[in-house]
Amino acid sequence: MSKHEITKTEEGFFVRKGKLFISSLQVAEKFGRQHGNILGLIRRTIESNPKLKRSFYEEYYTSKNNIKNPMFLMNRKGFEIVTNKYNSSEDFIEKAKFIDVFLFEEAKQKIKKIQGDYNIKDSVEAVVIEEPKTELVAVERVRVEPTIVESVQKEYNDMQLTVVNEQPKSDELIKTQVNESNEIIVSGRELHEFLEVKTKYVDWFKRMVEYGFEENVDFIVILKNEKDATAFGGIRKITDHALKLDMAKEISMIQRNEKGKQARQYFIETEKRYKQVQSTPAIPMASYMIGDPIERAKLWIQEEQQRVALVETVSQQVEVIEHKQEIIEKQVEVIQEQTQVIQEKDEAIKKLKNGIEQSVSSKYENAHVLSGGLSPEIMAQRIRGLIGNDYGKWTNLYNSYEGKYGVNLNNRKNQYARENNLVNLRTIDYVKKDTIHISQLYALANELYGTKKDTNKSWSLATI
Repeated sequence: MSKHEITKTEEGFFVRKGKLFISSLQVAEKFGRQHGNILGLIRRTIESNPKLKRSFYEEYYTSKNNIKNPMFLMNRKGFEIVTNKYNSSEDFIEKAKFIDVFLFEEAKQKIKKIQGDYNIKDSVEAVVIEEPKTELVAVERVRVEPTIVESVQKEYNDMQLTVVNEQPKSDELIKTQVNESNEIIVSGRELHEFLEVKTKYVDWFKRMVEYGFEENVDFIVILKNEKDATAFGGIRKITDHALKLDMAKEISMIQRNEKGKQARQYFIETEKRYKQVQSTPAIPMASYMIGDPIERAKLWIQEEQQRVALVETVSQQVEVIEHKQEIIEKQVEVIQEQTQVIQEKDEAIKKLKNGIEQSVSSKYENAHVLSGGLSPEIMAQRIRGLIGNDYGKWTNLYNSYEGKYGVNLNNRKNQYARENNLVNLRTIDYVKKDTIHISQLYALANELYGTKKDTNKSWSLATI
């Protein structure tokens, strides 16, 4: 059973650690497979490739008879593994529905965290686990009400048409257009007419060119047909010129009259408005806003590809983060185990220390009892009184002490003498420096060589 909390979405998906899952029971019922076979396939898959374990989590569901039965929760990758060989036409349709739901739900779970709320109303009737039947319905997307978007798009298009084609009738002074180079142009004849110049257009324009304007740089020649009842066939050819806006402004200024001033100011405002439109970013149209079904389908495919690519990128990043999180969790578990071992060792050391302290304390208490309250010097004198100069008894006493207490007093005396540069140090003189050892040696000497008739008086006589 999973240690992590598992919740269920309104659409019927399961959420574990922020990731979406469906159950093996749902897959079995929707694709008409035996649930036991799917469980076996998943277990074999995990056994053959342990890395895939992250795509499956074993859980339980309760049947109508209140019996707990095993099942697996699987993410999208796990679902694709399980259904890899489901290749009938019906299976393909069902797999497509599941994948679509997965992608859509993952997008709702993850993409909103990155890009914010899109204000898209999405509804999904999805998987519900309960016996005896589950149901999966394909995603139904309710699009954004296009009124606002379309109105903004229309306003933008109107702004462009205002400059590209012509100014609104209420503000129109002189018609302007935009050429292929994205430059505003003005008809020379229309400007001549607006300025109310009395000179013929051809003569007037020749004089204007003399101010330093160049053909194909500041203007181009345009030949066009004009209806004229007096001409042969009713049509006559006339020459016009397409003037760039800078040339039109300068020509207007040269006129030095009110109409010229009015035209120049109009061209300045037109140019300002055009630059404003050019700096305004185009509002991309959504696929559902396009009338042509072929173009709408092409754009929809692009939108889906972008959405799937974004979801895949986010999913990969989430998997990397989850993998790192699992590594950190394992490291934390190792640290906790090591901490527990250290704590147990500390407890053992404390117990050992307490045991040693109790042992030492007990030995001192025993030494006090064995010595009868005598000082180490008095005990050493009385041992000498019992043994005298009998080398054999001294050897037997020290050997017996080693056998009883596991301490070789002669060896300890020799080591002490070397460390302190002492010569001719007797063992009994070394032993009396340690209250415990002298008390135990005193008791042992009394046991080996003393008599029941000995009294404090006899001890004192032996030390004289």
